[in-house]
Amino acid sequence: MALRAITTTRTSAVDWRTVLKRGLRRASEIAGAAALFAAMAFLALALVSYNQTDPSGSTAAGGPARNWMGGAGAWAADKALFLFGLTAILLLPLLYVFARRLWDLADESEDLGPVHWARPLMVLTGGMMLTGTALFTRRETNR
Repeated sequence: MALRAITTTRTSAVDWRTVLKRGLRRASEIAGAAALFAAMAFLALALVSYNQTDPSGSTAAGGPARNWMGGAGAWAADKALFLFGLTAILLLPLLYVFARRLWDLADESEDLGPVHWARPLMVLTGGMMLTGTALFTRRETNR
């Protein structure tokens, strides 16, 4: 039998500033990852439902956009295809890699130092350039 009450003593005080900073950082990383996942899904649906006759920056069409994502999707798909051509589809894995990195970073319990973003960016950009070059060369030789 216990004759005296069990007392708990705090060996170290919790620094609320550190806890708040870590919580805000984790929340912003999760929000950023969710925003990138949403942008990836938006761009994927906009590219799948792209129509040349939708009103956008490069066409002066009237009427409503037939793109599944509406007028914003028509503009986004038009700009992505104008800037990158068919290799704009490779923007989707790029957005996925960045979103996944942010999500994984938020799951880590301790600070692991700086996150290296250059390698996946360079690999996917290089893949886009090589694919674009191959598609352009193939199109030019068929003329």
